Order: sequence, then C-alpha cells, then structure tokens
Amino acid sequence: MINMPKTSSLTVNDKKYQPLRVLLRGYADDNEKGMTDVAILLGYKDYRTAKKLVRSPENMKLKDLALLGHKLGIPIEQLRDAAIMY
Repeated sequence: MINMPKTSSLTVNDKKYQPLRVLLRGYADDNEKGMTDVAILLGYKDYRTAKKLVRSPENMKLKDLALLGHKLGIPIEQLRDAAIMY
C-alpha cells in the first residue's frame, strides 16, 4: 500500500497571498538562496522563522518584505503587484 501525502485545498486567505509567496520563492530559487540564506538576509538566526514567513507572507513585517525584495533583486513594481490586493 502506497502512503500518499495528505494535501489540503488552499483557503481564501492562502489564495490571496499565493502570488507573493510564488514571487519570493521564485526569486530565492533563481538566486540559489535556500531558507538558511533567506534567514541570514533577513537577520534571523533560525531558518525556520524565515521559512514560516515566506510560507505566510501576510505575517511578514513590511520592513522585512522590503529588505528581502531588495536583497533578492525583486523590482518594486513586481513586489507591489504581488503584495497589494484590490
């Protein structure tokens, strides 16, 4: 018997921040930055904190989001488009 991983459907809140989550992970992957590197960029000692913030960008402080965007080279227009929902 094969044990398949359980998946859950995205909630409305998850769907709202999906573009921002994809943008952050995409630029981190393009720059070959793992979660440990992202944690260092944000000034955190534990990579798990950075992992939680990237998974749930709605909990990220604005200064952390701006800093991470700057360090990863994300154009501000792209960051605004992904972060601001109308």
